[in-house]
Amino acid sequence: MMGKGAESTRSDVAILLVSLGMVAACAITYELLIGTVSSYYLGSSVLHFSLTIGLFLFFLGIGAFLSKFVSRDELEVFVWTELLLGFVGIGSVLVLQASFSLTDHYYLVALILLATIATLCGLEVPLLTRLIYRHQGLSATLAHALSIDYVGGLVGSVLFPIVLLPTFGTLKTGCLVGLLNVGVASLVVYHFRAVLRHRGILTILCAGGIILGVSQFAVAERLVSLLEQSVYDDEIVYADQSPYQRIILTQHKNDLRLYLNGDLQFSSVDEHRYHEPLVHIPMQLARKRGAVLLLGGGDGLAAREILSYPEVSSLTIVDLDWKVTALATTHALMRSINKKSLSDPRVTLIHDDAWRFVHNTSALFDVIIADLPDANDYGLGKLYSREFYRRASRILSSGGVFITQAASPFFTRNAFWCIAHTVAAAFPVTTPLHNTIPSFGSWGYVLASHAVPLTLESLPLPTTLRYLTKELLPTLAIFDGDTSEVPTEIQRLDSQVLVRLYADGWERFD
Repeated sequence: MMGKGAESTRSDVAILLVSLGMVAACAITYELLIGTVSSYYLGSSVLHFSLTIGLFLFFLGIGAFLSKFVSRDELEVFVWTELLLGFVGIGSVLVLQASFSLTDHYYLVALILLATIATLCGLEVPLLTRLIYRHQGLSATLAHALSIDYVGGLVGSVLFPIVLLPTFGTLKTGCLVGLLNVGVASLVVYHFRAVLRHRGILTILCAGGIILGVSQFAVAERLVSLLEQSVYDDEIVYADQSPYQRIILTQHKNDLRLYLNGDLQFSSVDEHRYHEPLVHIPMQLARKRGAVLLLGGGDGLAAREILSYPEVSSLTIVDLDWKVTALATTHALMRSINKKSLSDPRVTLIHDDAWRFVHNTSALFDVIIADLPDANDYGLGKLYSREFYRRASRILSSGGVFITQAASPFFTRNAFWCIAHTVAAAFPVTTPLHNTIPSFGSWGYVLASHAVPLTLESLPLPTTLRYLTKELLPTLAIFDGDTSEVPTEIQRLDSQVLVRLYADGWERFD
């Protein structure tokens, strides 16, 4: 049916095996892409990746089942399938972003898109395997097809987080993967042009797919900006994609706001109400404050407060995302509000996971401040576990003080007290605190030490503070009936109850 002669047969098989590897790489990339976009917009990365993987595998099976109804023209059906997959893939992320920005039906659109892509991917592998089998024995076909399929999956899964996502972002990555599908179809059409009945229209569609993909890739940034601007009330002045999150900076008059994966990190009009308690209370309570460790805080705002103390000889900042610290270090608007704190010679920037850092370091710190993202998935939940706090207690000096932000005692009451109880399982002295930040509502913190009394009365404060006063300080430890202590389990690494409590708390207010 295809080529004649041994040389032609070898080239036919080679083209089909290359196509199979490309198909596998594209399939895993689509799977990761949909999971990533969903977690960006809706949080809970573990949930959305789990659902995406499970549903993707299910629809791969549906596609494989449907392949049995293709009894002839397998090669041509494969090309049509690959072209359809290419067109859908090129528009996949644009459709997802538009459905989130412009409609209330993101889940339905994502499900339809995932089902379409996975079914088409599942249809292709059996078709290619049948075509290869015509040139090889069963054992050789299975060995080659399965090994190439697995290698293609590995290539896609490695390239996505290391190269594609950080370099191109989600929309451009979708374009590239869709173009790869079209490219595979074009390769097959060219190589097997003598045996394809509809090679003319297939050639035109291949050319059209390439033009569409390249055109969308060229205007991807503009499309992303338009869609993202419809989500945010204020003007977007900076947007970037890191390996870990989507970074958005907006501005309206004197209000500068930072969003990571759509979650507000600070508003410049009231961020001091968050950072002053987070920094100045432990700094004033600690017996020494020469060596300070800041976990998170890549925006430089907590660092600004810490560095206002001349006694600080070293500030170690551990933040996973180098693109956030680069923004805080180089962007004029960020530098104006963080007072160029990350450029201070006393600062040592370490781009690492906070969990890994506290487990690997042998240094001791006088003050440890955990300014970490909320525990909205299990990857972040480990940073609020008993095991994490126990390790933090080991690197805290004997007269040192530890503090962690602890979400909202009003909106996520059970989660807040879970964090407080977990910190108490690692430190002998603890005190929960809370205050009000207009952009976030009621917000909580947990103080801890080995033996330092955590009494707020008569605590001296710098005279330059805008929010904290001596009169206000004692009230931060008073909880009303809506926020008072409730019994909870503690957060352990092997049973992360906090993530569920956090999700349940916010769900009541959605």
